[in-house]
This record gives sequence, structure tokens and C-alpha cells, in this order.
Amino acid sequence: MSINVVERIDDRVKVRHVLASVFDKNGLEEFIPELIRINPEIK
Repeated sequence: MSINVVERIDDRVKVRHVLASVFDKNGLEEFIPELIRINPEIK
């Protein structure tokens, strides 16, 4: 598996939908509410 490191974003795209698929669910209790706080329209 390779990691894509983003150094610069030319154009922003509004995030509408998020799928969080993780093996280790530690920290999701903080992560998901923070995503919703940043963008309340996320589904």
C-alpha cells in the first residue's frame, strides 16, 4: 500500500458524503462529531 501525501490543493471540492471504514474504531467518538461540526450538511 502506498500513501498519497498532498502538499497543495489547487481547487476545493465540497464534501457531501463521508464513509468511515476503519479496522480500529478508537477515536471515532471524537472524529465523526468534529466532521459534522465542521460541515453540518455531511451525511
